[in-house]
Amino acid sequence: MNWISASKRILEDDTAFVYYSDYFDLPQDPALEGLGEDTSEEYEMLTLLSISKELSDKPVTCTVAADSGYVLWVNGRFIATGKFTDPFAGTLFDQADITEALQPGRNQVLFLVSGTKQDTANLAFEIKAEDELLLASSANTRYAMGAQYRSSAMLFDYNAMDSARLEWENATECEEIQSVTLRTQPQMNILPRCDEQICAQGVYLNADNETLSPALHMKRAYLAGLEIQEVCEDGFTFTAPEHIPGDGMYIILDLGAQENGYFDLEMEAPTGTVVEIAFGEHLDDLRVRTTPENQHSTAVYRCKGEKVEHFTYYHAPVSCRYIQLLISSKKFMLYYAGLLPCRLNSEPVGHFTCDDIMHRMIYQTALRTEVLCMREEIPVLLAATTMLDLRNQLLSLYYTYGAYHYGRTILRFLAKRLRSDGLLEKRSLTEPDKLLPEDTLIWIIAVYEYVLYSGDLALAEEVFPVMERILRTFWLSSRGQDVLQTWCGREYGNFFQWQGVEGKMGYDAPLTLFYIMALDGAANLAKWLNKTRKTEEDFDYREASAWYGMLCTSARDNFHKIFWSDELGCYGTYKVDDAFYHCGEAVQALAVCAGVVPETHVAIISDCLKSNACPEATWLPVNADTLIYKYEALLMSENAVTGILAHIQQHFGSMLLKGATTFWENADGKSGSRCYGSGAIPIIIYFRYLLGANPTQPGFADFAFTPKASGIHCEGVIPRPNEDKPLEIKISPEGFEVK
Repeated sequence: MNWISASKRILEDDTAFVYYSDYFDLPQDPALEGLGEDTSEEYEMLTLLSISKELSDKPVTCTVAADSGYVLWVNGRFIATGKFTDPFAGTLFDQADITEALQPGRNQVLFLVSGTKQDTANLAFEIKAEDELLLASSANTRYAMGAQYRSSAMLFDYNAMDSARLEWENATECEEIQSVTLRTQPQMNILPRCDEQICAQGVYLNADNETLSPALHMKRAYLAGLEIQEVCEDGFTFTAPEHIPGDGMYIILDLGAQENGYFDLEMEAPTGTVVEIAFGEHLDDLRVRTTPENQHSTAVYRCKGEKVEHFTYYHAPVSCRYIQLLISSKKFMLYYAGLLPCRLNSEPVGHFTCDDIMHRMIYQTALRTEVLCMREEIPVLLAATTMLDLRNQLLSLYYTYGAYHYGRTILRFLAKRLRSDGLLEKRSLTEPDKLLPEDTLIWIIAVYEYVLYSGDLALAEEVFPVMERILRTFWLSSRGQDVLQTWCGREYGNFFQWQGVEGKMGYDAPLTLFYIMALDGAANLAKWLNKTRKTEEDFDYREASAWYGMLCTSARDNFHKIFWSDELGCYGTYKVDDAFYHCGEAVQALAVCAGVVPETHVAIISDCLKSNACPEATWLPVNADTLIYKYEALLMSENAVTGILAHIQQHFGSMLLKGATTFWENADGKSGSRCYGSGAIPIIIYFRYLLGANPTQPGFADFAFTPKASGIHCEGVIPRPNEDKPLEIKISPEGFEVK
């Protein structure tokens, strides 16, 4: 098996993707159900596989890797979609069973591979019947360039009228594949079409004569709402009334709940009809909100005009509840516009229920939130997620789905992104030009928690050298003062909860607190790994554990005297030239959780957190990511659980009363995502503090049982991967039962 690629002239062309084939006959519908990404080039590869009847009883698999996304069809039947490799993690192959799609004789295998102007759409694949090689990528594969997908910042811009222009050439054969490493993370299941319902319809009129991007066009077009009976009598044939002027028709569809999946369209319309599409989470603007800055939530499909057209965008899932269509025709047939939901191929193994209706509803909604936030394409997940949010997601998933494999894949992926400066390469969509040093420390905390819940010491051993490098980097940056300073340089972001001291050198409280928790986690990991040490030549984890423990103790001892402000009556976020910048709930909560608050000041900090107030005008409340630390800090004191549960009911319950089907980043829903991973925080509270079981040894081999007396009858099941059966717990005001 060899890597193959298209000709280098692709880099100079404006065509959208490339077909590969070993003969000139074209596939039919599969080529039209292609997909793309917001990249400048798209490529499709086609080759033909001849398979005899004698092989029909053997399982046949396709092993494939691409340097970007790919989609696989066999004999016109969709098989799988996969995501790109990563330069830090190396090439990972997917393997799909294609047996059920095969037929005696000749079989068609079709790939669609996306690319950019920086590459030539490399692909490698092989087809095997058990151990017998049937086909592999090589120079015999031919390709043809098409123009269906146009270069765009949108989700996709697809022109079905350009699907027939194909000129065939031989593919370029590149280096041979020496070894194949299969991607081990569970893949997403693609489910049947979700239900959708039209909630608004009518005629639209262009706002002006200038050419607008679809995002602006959908924002500015005048909408004239009509009754469904005025435009559609049979449920799928739409006709605009002749007496109403307009440039086309609009339709808004409600999926009934927030959903994550692949966009699917089936319709009939005249040739050249332009369908502009917007995906959104709300209708607060009386239409789906679109902005030029968020063009990836818009798309365009141009109709070929031949009978029924079916298009599925398999390249990247969309997260939305509402879909808006602007259709530049006054008569068409719309059979379906919605999503094919995708879900992790797994069922919950942990369970929680209680006798409080609101908390049961919150639990079920949090469960749905964490599931919809899971992503198979790890680089996309990391770009769209903060490390704090990711840590919250993983912790809740360990309790509910026992999703250790998912956590392992993400944490291992990040470990391979270690940079020369000792930080992990982790950037967000909101700040793509900045690296946040605390993200690297939170990764260490997440690895410690992963091992605690999963018992996977093999991963700890694998990534421990990365931890060593990171912690040494931060230790050196402390300059012997045990607390950390802000990182200097344009590439580094020194802000916490969007407050910072850019360009100023000073002490950084949140960074120091994450450093303390990372040291504590690393010391415990080293202690556990030392038990696996077999010879004196093996790495001395005992020495590492003692070293990290000493650094942790020293940093804890020095934190209070540097960051405490008598004037503020709390800890400052940053200290520059003896002046404090910012203060807020998150730093106080982190200080309690990190164990740095002296006994003499615990009550003061607790009062600050309970009252959500401080004399300082710049006092910042916790955000969605850091809310868990406030909860856990307060739960360290007696009789706090009732107040925490009341806050959960008020904060998360208010979203349910507003119609939320997943939890939002902000309770008012006016900004941020309406499906945010930290919305799963109630799950952590329910399992950790109501059921009360917390692991103290890797894999839940041992645990502390300290349920909080809440007055609620609750019961649940907690997975224990190193044990034969899970924990079953029942809690009531009268007592408890554990088995």
